[in-house]
Amino acid sequence: MAKGGRAPVRLDANSKKIFSRLMRYLFVDHKGKFLFACALIVVSALASVGGSMFLGIFVDQYISPLIGQADPDWSGFVGALCAMGGIYLAGVVCNYTYFRIMVVVAQGTMKRLRNEMFSHMQTLPLKFFDTHTHGTLMSRYTNDTDVLRQMLSQTIPQLINSTVTIVGTFCMMVFYSATLTLVAMIFVVGMFLFTQKLAKRSGGYFLQQQRALASVNGYIEEMMSGQRVVKVFNHEEKAKATFRTLNEDLRVNATKANVLTNVIGPISNNIGYIQYIIVAFAAAFLVMEGNWYALSIYGFTQGLGGALTLGAIVSFLNFVRSFNMPIQQVTQQFNAIVQAFAGAERIFEMLDAVPEDEGGDVTLVKVTKTGENWYEEREDGDLWAWKVPDGSPAGHHFVLLKGDIRFYGVTFGYEEGKTVLHDISLYAKPGQKIAFVGSTGAGKTTITNLINRFYDI
Repeated sequence: MAKGGRAPVRLDANSKKIFSRLMRYLFVDHKGKFLFACALIVVSALASVGGSMFLGIFVDQYISPLIGQADPDWSGFVGALCAMGGIYLAGVVCNYTYFRIMVVVAQGTMKRLRNEMFSHMQTLPLKFFDTHTHGTLMSRYTNDTDVLRQMLSQTIPQLINSTVTIVGTFCMMVFYSATLTLVAMIFVVGMFLFTQKLAKRSGGYFLQQQRALASVNGYIEEMMSGQRVVKVFNHEEKAKATFRTLNEDLRVNATKANVLTNVIGPISNNIGYIQYIIVAFAAAFLVMEGNWYALSIYGFTQGLGGALTLGAIVSFLNFVRSFNMPIQQVTQQFNAIVQAFAGAERIFEMLDAVPEDEGGDVTLVKVTKTGENWYEEREDGDLWAWKVPDGSPAGHHFVLLKGDIRFYGVTFGYEEGKTVLHDISLYAKPGQKIAFVGSTGAGKTTITNLINRFYDI
């Protein structure tokens, strides 16, 4: 159990289902754009790795040979410098392009999701809105969709970029020196375990923060819409006390989540600095004491028997410096994923809510009588009647609307265990006017809701 009573959040099988469902929404309209953006992300990551690799070649083949020459030939140097600049420029262009594409993809996906949410909401029964405050539902259209947008436009591209960078950088580190890679990985493993632990602990608080924010929004909306009732019953102090409690819960969870997250960066950076210094000392030691211990594949390709070159050391140190950042970014994105999945779960809960049953094919229409027969009229009908499908040649028959309402022993409650009406019997004859009189909470509005069949009994 995490400190503070919050269990670490883990991505379970349900999270995989949520992610799969979310990706289906993304692929409906933007599959081509997304795949193209993924290709650009891979190219951008490989350009970063290739630039660091080319830096070592640049030092060994275009800088070291020129040292000490009276009349050096700069033509190769300038060409290599332009080539290295071209590699980094390609990465920048790919970065810019895929960021723009993912913004379009994310916004388009959120638009489709919001449209589907609103359309589905129109089909839900009133009991759904009795169990969900208006502010909570509004939070699904705003806060929950916003964290989903951030995951689609930022988190997913960052994870792909970081994964390619980590794999590519690790392969190049082994290529340059297996020994130094082993030294560097000791710190990397420690850094990863540390940041992952903090990220999981803070993930629980981020999840609670999202729920607390929805509760605050719901309570504010409820108080604003019911402000007259609050003032009539002199409920101001009680309302303020309840809001302070909800607001404090939001503050506590948000503070704990962000404190844990904010310490990841500084601590990881300091571990990275220590790692860089120790790897640099290890490289210097290998060079001075017989650097064939470095086990450098690059050194074998240069005919040096596995020894390190100056360019190899420069490239390797550059890889070490750039290797830690993707790992830190991956662990920091864990909280964004947790928040996004929490938001998606609430959104899909709404989309999966069972629509209201229309109760059959009987419809209420205007009718007029000609002779012995009744006919449906679109606008000028004299009376209202129920249009009931049957097996007759016309396919239906009409039952005049009389307004004869009868309740027999009706017991009803909006929530299980909370009865509003108990064994109520009443009737209203056609044309009869009846007034419901009673104190607040007696069930007057409930009876009206049942007459209108907002709830089935």
